[in-house]
Amino acid sequence: MPFERRVSLMSSKIIKQDNGIVVIAPNWPLSQRIKAFTTTRKGGVSQGDYAGLNLSLSSADRREDVLANRERLRETFKIPGIHFSLTQIHSNLSVPILPEWNGAGADAAYTSELNQPAMILTADCLPILISNRQESVVTAIHAGWRSLLMDIIENSVHALKQKSDDLFVWLGPAISQKAFEIGPEVKSAFQYRNTLLKNISNIERDHPSLFIPSPNNGKYLADIYQLAKLRLKNLGIPGTQIYGGDLCTYSDPSLFYSYRRDGVKSGRMASYIWIQEG
Repeated sequence: MPFERRVSLMSSKIIKQDNGIVVIAPNWPLSQRIKAFTTTRKGGVSQGDYAGLNLSLSSADRREDVLANRERLRETFKIPGIHFSLTQIHSNLSVPILPEWNGAGADAAYTSELNQPAMILTADCLPILISNRQESVVTAIHAGWRSLLMDIIENSVHALKQKSDDLFVWLGPAISQKAFEIGPEVKSAFQYRNTLLKNISNIERDHPSLFIPSPNNGKYLADIYQLAKLRLKNLGIPGTQIYGGDLCTYSDPSLFYSYRRDGVKSGRMASYIWIQEG
């Protein structure tokens, strides 16, 4: 593997490769057996609006550039296994990584197989990577606000069939509250759903900091990181085992793609997690 330079960011860390690729990784207590990271736009060959390491074949980027980016990433991190991907549809579905589900319309994938990555693509939506304490099962979740509202986290965690206090979670780079504007109908939907969270306090599930008024009249700024943490804590995952949530894709165009900032001209980052053999 190329030389790495690591820069700590609280419960996330920036890893810089000597070929220019930069990724963000969890700063959690699991061993090197668990490989997990989210890419940035640094280190790729794409040009123009997609400049950098765009990994989305559904974008209007040059196909050959995206394929070159994917190969460059694979070689840099020695990404093993078959390339398993989802057709992300903002659903609440989590599927096992099996040949028959490759390309399925779903938003999370899980596996207990060695050397088989779970991978999702994002550009503002929240990537969530989870491993159990025993390092025997992993999942990658694409948690946009629609999926979050429809219980993608709950369904994904239940699919792992693990004790909640054995799970370690990393919240990868996503849009932060200062840039995530929503309408009152989305706010009220989350507020109602939060009333059904019975394992956390009333203060937590209805805290005013979850939604603050936007400068645009009638709109609100939502904290997707905290909304996700409420779901995880309600499932019994200790707060001390939830990492990340300390970056903003919208606010850093040099490092991240952002659909809300750039629209259809946005590329995509990839979030990977797998169990390394040996």
